[in-house]
Amino acid sequence: MVVTLICTYSFSACKRDDGAGLAVKTYEYMINLGRYGAAYAGSHPMTIAAQVRVAEQDGGTAKIQVLLTNTTNAASYVVGFYTANSSGSVLFDTPPKYQLQVIGNGSTATGVIIVDDQFADIMSWQGYLVVHDPGQPLSFTNFATFLIIGKVNIPE
Repeated sequence: MVVTLICTYSFSACKRDDGAGLAVKTYEYMINLGRYGAAYAGSHPMTIAAQVRVAEQDGGTAKIQVLLTNTTNAASYVVGFYTANSSGSVLFDTPPKYQLQVIGNGSTATGVIIVDDQFADIMSWQGYLVVHDPGQPLSFTNFATFLIIGKVNIPE
């Protein structure tokens, strides 16, 4: 039962937010249990989770907000959004399309970036969200250091 809950991610459909006519899409992710490669292998508590909210801004650009729950106080979490690799030789391309840092505070921590890309382009972009373990060297290839990894706009 617990494994089923941990392995799932969900997203809500695009919807209009606050009656302002601007679209929002939300994604939710749990700990990396090896669905796309090696499972997370580190000392971070396995209760971490991520919620990503992409909100259309005036002019069509987007704000990406990352909310991490059950973080380590003062730890710096690197969060990357990586473009899916169509060749099949690797899961995603590096460097990340978008990247931000979220500073842990022991419970919930938030990071925000405003991107120049149009909201509609982000909704058609396919890639992966990765939350890197702040207690290990940053790696783009060692999946065992990925606290969280999940699909963005890629069908199951």
